[in-house]
Amino acid sequence: MTATWTTPATWSNSVLVDATDLNTNVRDNMDYLFTRPRTVSNSDAAANVTTTSTSFTDVDGAGSEFTISVATNGGRLMIGFVGALVVAGGVTTYRGYLDVDVDGARLGGDDGLVLFYYPYSGNVSFVVVTGVLSVATHTVKLQWKTNNVANTLTCYMGAGTASANMHPQFWAIEV
Repeated sequence: MTATWTTPATWSNSVLVDATDLNTNVRDNMDYLFTRPRTVSNSDAAANVTTTSTSFTDVDGAGSEFTISVATNGGRLMIGFVGALVVAGGVTTYRGYLDVDVDGARLGGDDGLVLFYYPYSGNVSFVVVTGVLSVATHTVKLQWKTNNVANTLTCYMGAGTASANMHPQFWAIEV
């Protein structure tokens, strides 16, 4: 069972505090703070992943490392990503975009949360906080696109690529 937050009591002088009060106001709230719902996905895949899509699409690794589920208590999710990405291709302007989809709705809208340009090759990271979500299990997906089908985005997945054996991480925690 996931712990829930209880607004602590306001104490006054000469109030007798018993074990139930302490358990509810101290122990249970500490449990909530240290056991909040969270999911972390680390990649160690056999192959890197790529896309040439000009529409946002799921970043799918070998084991769906970038699709995670988090059962929440009705709070906000803090979602983060760090990974090594490359955008390269055959047109003058090379762009890569990242966004996050929560339960079928992209958070960034328009062109997403992150934009990176060629010549770019390196770590990309972000953290974003959602609005308040319902008490439920929520599906969180990392999505990406490029500005031209002649361009290719690559995410290194810990696949043993020389000088780029990077292991991306995608995570969410209720805050």
